[in-house]
Amino acid sequence: MRAAPSTLVLTHHPKGVRSISIDPILRQVADWAAETPDVMAVVLVGSHARGTASTGSDVDLVFLCMDPGALLRDISWIRIFGEVRTHAFETWGDVAAVRVHYRDGMELEFGLAGLDWAASRVNDGTAQVIRAGARVLLDRGLGMEARIQAARDSLPSVNPT
Repeated sequence: MRAAPSTLVLTHHPKGVRSISIDPILRQVADWAAETPDVMAVVLVGSHARGTASTGSDVDLVFLCMDPGALLRDISWIRIFGEVRTHAFETWGDVAAVRVHYRDGMELEFGLAGLDWAASRVNDGTAQVIRAGARVLLDRGLGMEARIQAARDSLPSVNPT
């Protein structure tokens, strides 16, 4: 299952601010993941998932993998999506991430998680990330839409003031 494309956004570029569509990179990521046996699902999270991306917003993705460590040990796959300017490793709770800055100005954060990410009992951090915006780009039978809805439902309602 693949999701609908995203919208047009603005991003920083070494030669100034320009508008770009993240649709092509999302399709490229979903297609690559669909051909990568270890990746069982891809979820877009953050500002692009909730439709609030602005100038300088990165693209936040979570890959649910059978062995997330394998993609961390060999990160040559990040070059599939463009010419890498810099990359750095980060940790967000149960998610290990590779933040990549590409020469074209695109910034992607690839979160790598186990298959239990957003499972029946999520931690508060994961629930907040999902509730703030999550869109399934690829799901190979993990039931991600149901997991995301359950994670959204697991937090108390917030009343705007």
